[in-house]
Amino acid sequence: MKRIIALMLSLLLLSPYLISCDTTSTDETTGTEETVETAANTGDTHTNSDNITEDGKATSHIVVAEGADKLLAYAAEELRYHIEKVSGANLPVVTEANDDSTAIVIATPESCPELEKLFPEDLAWLTTLTEEGTVKRYGSDGFAIRRIGGVIYIFGATAKGALNGVYDFLEENTGMLWISTVEEVGLVFEETPTITVKKTDYREKSPFTYRGYSLWGGEGCLTTEALYSRNKLNASLFPMDQPLYPKQQASVGITGIMLGHDLQEWIMSSPIYDPECTEYWNELEDGVPVPVDEAMRLKQVNIWSDLVIDTIAAGVIAHLDANDVDNVSISVEDNDDCKNYPEIGLPFEYAPGEFVNPGDDDYISTVFFTFLNKIAAQVKEKHPGVIINTLAYWPVESPSRCTLDDSIRLIFAPITKDETASITDPENDNNATIFGHLEGWKPITREIIFYDYYFCHNALADYERPIWYDMQKDMIYYAENGYLGPMPQGVLDGDFPYEGWGNNPYKDQARTKHEVWMMSGMSIWIYHKLCWNPYEDMDALIVEYCNKVYGAASEEMQEYYNLIYTGWEEGESENIIWNFKIDLQFYLDSFIYVVDLEDDIKNALLRAYEAADTDAAKERILYIKERFDLHFPE
Repeated sequence: MKRIIALMLSLLLLSPYLISCDTTSTDETTGTEETVETAANTGDTHTNSDNITEDGKATSHIVVAEGADKLLAYAAEELRYHIEKVSGANLPVVTEANDDSTAIVIATPESCPELEKLFPEDLAWLTTLTEEGTVKRYGSDGFAIRRIGGVIYIFGATAKGALNGVYDFLEENTGMLWISTVEEVGLVFEETPTITVKKTDYREKSPFTYRGYSLWGGEGCLTTEALYSRNKLNASLFPMDQPLYPKQQASVGITGIMLGHDLQEWIMSSPIYDPECTEYWNELEDGVPVPVDEAMRLKQVNIWSDLVIDTIAAGVIAHLDANDVDNVSISVEDNDDCKNYPEIGLPFEYAPGEFVNPGDDDYISTVFFTFLNKIAAQVKEKHPGVIINTLAYWPVESPSRCTLDDSIRLIFAPITKDETASITDPENDNNATIFGHLEGWKPITREIIFYDYYFCHNALADYERPIWYDMQKDMIYYAENGYLGPMPQGVLDGDFPYEGWGNNPYKDQARTKHEVWMMSGMSIWIYHKLCWNPYEDMDALIVEYCNKVYGAASEEMQEYYNLIYTGWEEGESENIIWNFKIDLQFYLDSFIYVVDLEDDIKNALLRAYEAADTDAAKERILYIKERFDLHFPE
């Protein structure tokens, strides 16, 4: 890296017209909500070619400093690999720049201290994670791409930021998209032996600290995690029993966030657990403790008990003593039944002289979060700095009357949300209740990650819910209010069997999770784009996706998406709360059949399949077409 600064100075002497790294001296256009800033290339004369490959040969090299963060080395390999896929050229990866060809430097200030001198305003912007006078926040993994003469700098304040910059550089300068882990259909690009750099000199950051998925029951698939990272996502769930997995996630630029329904597990794995003691458990109406067997999973635990507080705290502390993780989950079980007698019928004192009463909407929530605060205090004493993730879910979705310990991070999971409307829609009575809960949490904490159910529903394998515009409304609300970001429940993408669930007559058919992923492929890709910039032009995104993914069949596939959106808007939805558990047949009847769109949709898909002029484009259409042919036979 020592030669980079010398090379840059020599280039400055050669050309008085090189673009300044001082963005205040350029014609700068600020993107929506200050997340994207672009400096124009006016007056820029490069001493090296704008081509980083020519006729399948390398005309540039990639530079990563010796001893740099492993994620920077990964970023260099990702850039090399994808440029070779597009052009056939194999760019060398070196530790020092040379003046024989364009240098593409991938760096952070730690790996390349010269960045502090070259681009101080960019680094100040990238490390400014709040906005004065507002509650907005920004992710720490933004990036900047600058060109000075024959050197292109792709950098971030963090290594993940530099990695994000690499992916954006590829997308902007090769047109590449990553829509699936199955490369034959999921890596979208046009072969181009000569790659010309068309866009440099801009910087971006997301208004979300965390952007990702909760792969409930599907953790441990690093290829899917890598796909997330290529789309500039940065977070994914990991379970209690895989404490080493976050290190694997980190190797591809993903932060692991522990989450589970785990109160009972913490009790039974605690070093002070007494299997003969019954105080841990909920009780039946006659006061008899629920037996410790599989049926107990239908209950919570005794959140009124100091013994349970001490037992869970001891279990969490032991886990942290044994494992190098910086966050844990302490979350309610997957049910809404939490009763101990006589406590459930008594007022609860959550603060000196302050009571919440049985029957109040926030009664169980207040008892639980008071209970959790006491656990958090014990954990913090032994392991300061560890974050406790907890679900605001089902019985504890309502905001608590007590404040939260500052080590607690809320995972808001609106399991009953109606996906035909945004969470902010005041005309949807169901969502208005959820929104009221969320607004109630706002004065208590904004350390909230959103566990939405965008890609978790009974019809997932057979019908793409066109939730694009309402999903965008949700995410703009999250950004404007300074919340941490979205991590909806998702699905793996790969050649794994998809079992299906719910009352779906087709759930036993042999299908793969990759096929299910591609059924909602555009919605998933749109979600990825909104994670980085929730203010995107939605209509332009749909056109871009169809043009690149379906090629010659773009017009027909745009027609298909327009038809399913028309059905979604015009279909009968008022008498059903369209949450995760509504069965497939209701979707097909309400949004396709009743509005008489089945023939139009089938026709559009047939014409799209016939118009597609590549095997990859046909494959991307085929599963969708087959499902509609199955559901609506002649």
